[in-house]
Amino acid sequence: MDNYSSKLPGSGSLPSFVLSLLRQRGAGEDSALGAATLAGKATIFFGEPISGRMIRAVVRDLRRTGQPICSNNFGFFWPSNLHDVLATAELQFRGPARDELLTARQLRDAGRRLFGRQESFL
Repeated sequence: MDNYSSKLPGSGSLPSFVLSLLRQRGAGEDSALGAATLAGKATIFFGEPISGRMIRAVVRDLRRTGQPICSNNFGFFWPSNLHDVLATAELQFRGPARDELLTARQLRDAGRRLFGRQESFL
């Protein structure tokens, strides 16, 4: 079962279960399910403890395989339109990535001011 846990009993896999639950719940932000809620449902279904961290890893991997799972402050949901997907990409990933790049740039510049422009392994 990849890196989510050991083989889970029951039919299907954790990624399939999560994807199915989100799609069956309906599309749109109002249908969002939090990682803890999904973990609780998966724990009951598979009969083994599933953590919110495992659910977040599953969602990440599903997104990387092309599943358009969206998220907001309330949890994960299936999109009802392109705006849902683009908003998730911007608010959850692109915005924070830009912020982290700015922090990295400021840290690098501070180091160069403090120590000069020395050779570095980076």
